[in-house]
Amino acid sequence: MLIETVFRSDDLPAADRFDCWRERVGQTDAPLELHSDHRSDFRAFQRVLDLGAVSVWPMAFQPLCFRRTQKLIRQSDPEGLHLSLPLSGALRAVRGEEEAVYGPDNLCVVDTSRPVEIHGGDDLVDVSRGDVVSCGIMTACGCRSVAATGS
Repeated sequence: MLIETVFRSDDLPAADRFDCWRERVGQTDAPLELHSDHRSDFRAFQRVLDLGAVSVWPMAFQPLCFRRTQKLIRQSDPEGLHLSLPLSGALRAVRGEEEAVYGPDNLCVVDTSRPVEIHGGDDLVDVSRGDVVSCGIMTACGCRSVAATGS
């Protein structure tokens, strides 16, 4: 059975948007901390398709930073993989001393068992409109390898 949920920040008062988005992301199987300079009028959209062991979500958001810390990993770790495919804008992943930038059509793979910082649309990546549009996939089955194909 397909379960679909949609989040539109425009449905909320501007002052409540970021806190609502942060709460939503914090309640996932692999919770994240969020930080943004756009808290006062944050804009985001997310459509989540729950397919059982896999969830897929296209989303668009203003510049922000997602953090998966050791503390959050200890709280909840589905031992899965999160794949992000930026469609516009870019993501910068910081894993310890390593850093990589993923532009449109470059696949960013994150292991939910390891700390990571993902910056979307900040000054260190070139985002023409300031927004990042991506499609994420999360395996919730303890898988350690995922094959992705595209047309």
